[in-house]
Amino acid sequence: MATPARWIVVVLVGFAAGVVAWQLRERYPHPATMISSGSIWYSHVGGSRLVAEVSEKELTASPRWAPDAPLPLRAEDAILRATEALPTLGPSVEGWSFSELTLREEASQQFFYTVTFRPRKVPSDEWVQLVVYLNGKVVVPNAPK
Repeated sequence: MATPARWIVVVLVGFAAGVVAWQLRERYPHPATMISSGSIWYSHVGGSRLVAEVSEKELTASPRWAPDAPLPLRAEDAILRATEALPTLGPSVEGWSFSELTLREEASQQFFYTVTFRPRKVPSDEWVQLVVYLNGKVVVPNAPK
């Protein structure tokens, strides 16, 4: 049975007037949820929802970063580490390709990357997001507990 869709509509007024709408489905939640112990990043692989949680302990163990300094882990290295960890999710992600890299701040000067992969076939409602700390440690998503 199909999940009923809900819609959020935002009306913009002024210079950038227009209407923006998002279709939300219960089985495809927003990509991230903020919780008191860190962020949870959702993925959808092979019909299952997976989660990767940002650990405060691991985040604290990672180097701090400020925008006026070089990153302790280059973007290219974060993508490489995530790409190397991707196969641990099994054959359902074989052939998936890099889609997006985002540098995110969890707390003051405590940053991490999310690296997103998607299947090459288009369209697809599947994606996977891996968390990469600035010390190079990768969190591969798994089934929620």
